Amino acid sequence: MRNRAKSFVAGACLFALVGAGVLVQSGYAQPGAGGGQPGQPDGQGRRGGQPGQPGGGPGGPGGQQGGRAASVEGSMRGLNRALREVKASVADATKQEQTLMGVYGMQAACANAKRAKPEHLKGDEAKMLIEFRRDMHAMTVLLVELEGEVLDGKIDAAVATVKKIEAARDAAHEKFGVKDEEEGEGRKPAPSGS
Repeated sequence: MRNRAKSFVAGACLFALVGAGVLVQSGYAQPGAGGGQPGQPDGQGRRGGQPGQPGGGPGGPGGQQGGRAASVEGSMRGLNRALREVKASVADATKQEQTLMGVYGMQAACANAKRAKPEHLKGDEAKMLIEFRRDMHAMTVLLVELEGEVLDGKIDAAVATVKKIEAARDAAHEKFGVKDEEEGEGRKPAPSGS
């Protein structure tokens, strides 16, 4: 019964994230007082959103490029940016709110990436697109797990889940031949396949 409840909560969270992303993408969300441009949700249409919040600019999570949905690459940059914020705060119980905002930014970036099509799929494109979406689904599950651990104050478990998220990201980058732009983080970039 407990697993069934977890599945329900995870599904409800994913539904809420995707629904919020659809509202943002369609322009139905109301702009906040954060200085966004008229007709755009808060955090869009300008560079450098608040820490952990999506929509830091065109192509970022929640952002738009000439009316198109955000790119996978832009969403992944947003996810990595939010991941760095989460890593910096997750072990400090006094920074729970900051950590949650980073987790929510990662969840939004992940939801946006699922709606886009990666530009450089090699081989059987349809098969690779399914594989990409399965990896994004697995990432969403990890992010929902991390959110629960942060909310429950389970710091050690949250730190461990952040490591799982990094490992999943690195494995997916290697699988899809993504070369990381952030070489200064102590990780070597995945092979580009060329």
